[in-house]
Amino acid sequence: MHKRCPECYSADPRITPLRGPEHCLRNHTQYVCAACGRCICADVGKGGKARWRFPFKDADIARLYIRAAEAITGGPCAIYEFEASNGRQFARIFASDQDWDTYCHRNPDKHLKSKESVFVTSSYRPLQKDQRRRLTDQEVSRYMEEKYSKER
Repeated sequence: MHKRCPECYSADPRITPLRGPEHCLRNHTQYVCAACGRCICADVGKGGKARWRFPFKDADIARLYIRAAEAITGGPCAIYEFEASNGRQFARIFASDQDWDTYCHRNPDKHLKSKESVFVTSSYRPLQKDQRRRLTDQEVSRYMEEKYSKER
């Protein structure tokens, strides 16, 4: 296993986007890690919908998106694990204790697996100029080539 990037917390600099990578890279705003060059969807759609606000299958996948959450919110974030009343387990990223508390109160059918976060940003790194932006076609092509050549 590779060492984790100190900025975006990933051991794989081309793992994201996970779903529809080329479409996401071409059509969404990306957070581009200054340390390893990994792109993470940092798009905020209509009504403030952003990828990091949705539930993730597990905390490891949420960790791949936490830096984008930091880039959007401008501060440190934390990941918590939940279990729904139907037994489904998932993880969510929260930008503050208030966001976490509001979510828990609005969703009484979803219970924390632990009151402790599974991952919390130890120190927030402000963005450098142009780290959150749309990629050029050339950047998308190069990123996708690197992503797929690594998988072969």
